Amino acid sequence: MVKKTSSSPHGFKGTLPRLNSSRETNRIVDRLQRTVYGSYRKKGVVIGLSGGIDSTVVAYLCKKAFGSKNTLSVALPEKDSAADSLTLAKTVARDLRISLSIKDITDLLELLGVYEVRLEILRRLIPDIDDNVKFRIVMPPSFLITDRLNTPILEVQYGKNKKHTTMLDPGSYLSLVAYTNIKARVRMVNLYRIAEENNYAVIGTSNRTEIELGFFVKYGDSGVDVEPIGHLYKSQVYQMAEHLRIPRAIISREPSPDIYSLPAGDERMYFRLPYNILDFFLHATHKRTSLSDISRRSGLSLDISKRIKADIMAKKKLATYRKNCSTL
Repeated sequence: MVKKTSSSPHGFKGTLPRLNSSRETNRIVDRLQRTVYGSYRKKGVVIGLSGGIDSTVVAYLCKKAFGSKNTLSVALPEKDSAADSLTLAKTVARDLRISLSIKDITDLLELLGVYEVRLEILRRLIPDIDDNVKFRIVMPPSFLITDRLNTPILEVQYGKNKKHTTMLDPGSYLSLVAYTNIKARVRMVNLYRIAEENNYAVIGTSNRTEIELGFFVKYGDSGVDVEPIGHLYKSQVYQMAEHLRIPRAIISREPSPDIYSLPAGDERMYFRLPYNILDFFLHATHKRTSLSDISRRSGLSLDISKRIKADIMAKKKLATYRKNCSTL
């Protein structure tokens, strides 16, 4: 398990403005109450609790806004989920004294062919794998050490410690991602069923970094009524977590969408950068800071800074599609 660290790779020295976590907590709690009770006329809220830092911070905020009685948490594990995800979700619900509903969605995903189709695709690529194969899709190493394009890489484990790594062709990659994304959409359907049964609102757990750079599933984890931390960079979510005193095991846990049978954190899966660097560049881009000033303030070379900014702009274009539905 990779712990969050304050180290500065490649001489990185950039920082974000410090968040006033106490004031921000009060502001979010007030806005949640006004939106859910006032605008939406709902009785309470439903949160998908994953055992990760984002959903935990949101759960703590909702408990402050609505109390234990009107805050319902839901855990929706499946057979690829990490073993500690449900354990940590239970810990959060117990600490907050909020209700936790647990529903394993493996059977639903099997009915939709998620595991079967993904296994068929893997067998086309690696014929000798067995039914117990584990895999993940990751990106090339960090932008700090390579200028390789975002070409997806399949990493597989099977048999007796057999390992295989290969570049994914576009068709196989798109199919594997499409079937994997069904997991998030099945979870969204379950959350809304529970919310509508109770006249509750569905509360999202995405942060600004994920939303602006497209690290979410359209009509999946983005299918919510309110995004309480959608304006906070991931680095600021960590600040909120410290202020709210969420369990240390969750703060130190590697951020991951937990969708593959092999562990795959956010950095390896998508961003190719640690969050402190990513958020610094994203914030600088919002402020229209020049590339030369970004390089000087970050301590990174002009070439690396240019590489990072170009990827951020490309991901922001992808996010525009995932966030929007066009009316013609």
